[in-house]
Amino acid sequence: MPFLDLYQNIISKKRVIFYKKRFLMRLNELKIGESAVIKKIHAKEPLKSKLLSMGFTKGERVKVLKHTLAKNTFDVEVCNTNIALREEEAKEIEVEI
Repeated sequence: MPFLDLYQNIISKKRVIFYKKRFLMRLNELKIGESAVIKKIHAKEPLKSKLLSMGFTKGERVKVLKHTLAKNTFDVEVCNTNIALREEEAKEIEVEI
């Protein structure tokens, strides 16, 4: 019986890890209309402080409203404000669906 409990524990831990790896992505990978929660900003200091001042903080919900065909710019909504981001800036924001 202890072996069965240990096996179930290992299986449940693997599911949690798979769940986290599967749903963490960058903002530029979201499709139009999708929303996600900001988990981390990977940008260096000048850009990071600008993003924080615009409302891109951990735990905030962000929604992609539209983007160009080549995905060079993104129109996103955060804190009830529409903000346009370049692809390089959107890549620096990690989100979770």
